[in-house]
Amino acid sequence: MCYNLVSEYSGLALENRTGIFSYPGGMQEVNDSKFQQWELVVPMTPVPVGWHQLENVGTGHVLKHDYLSSLPTLASPIELKHTSNYRETWATQWAVIHGRAIDVNATAASYVIKNRLTGGFLRPQGALDPAVPKTAEGTVSAWQTLYSSGMLWIPELGGRRNWKITDAATSNLLGEALGRPFVGVNTLECRDKQLEPHKSWRLV
Repeated sequence: MCYNLVSEYSGLALENRTGIFSYPGGMQEVNDSKFQQWELVVPMTPVPVGWHQLENVGTGHVLKHDYLSSLPTLASPIELKHTSNYRETWATQWAVIHGRAIDVNATAASYVIKNRLTGGFLRPQGALDPAVPKTAEGTVSAWQTLYSSGMLWIPELGGRRNWKITDAATSNLLGEALGRPFVGVNTLECRDKQLEPHKSWRLV
């Protein structure tokens, strides 16, 4: 069943003009246009809404992103001294957003992962060549940038309320790279499909 989303104050309906929300002028008069009809869909993956920390099950480290020009790293949770309302913790907060909110061509089960502090989107490293880049610039560009269609992930909830996060393009699993630190900190890997504790995550 489809619905019109009508403003309580103006009486105008929300209209989708271009396949994604169009502002300004997204609200139009109600005329039963097909572009004003919306279906309420239960997500295939029950991903919780809001900002979360992505905690690695195997190590207990949380994913963080301090600067748009740097790569995401994994940090000890003891660094987190404030509640989620403080900007100091925003580097460790991530939103798992349905892919169709950004890309109309995304599959129903795919999502993007966005950092609260930097606004950077997490994308798979080394989709064509899984080797770790040799330079800092290569490492940074491999893991985050402005949105592109190569940043879609499929989160799946497993046993013990843990999540596996799969690259939608290659089906490789997102995990913490163990034994290969970058400038003294651990980074991410997305190299194979074998599920291990360091490739499982908690949304906390």
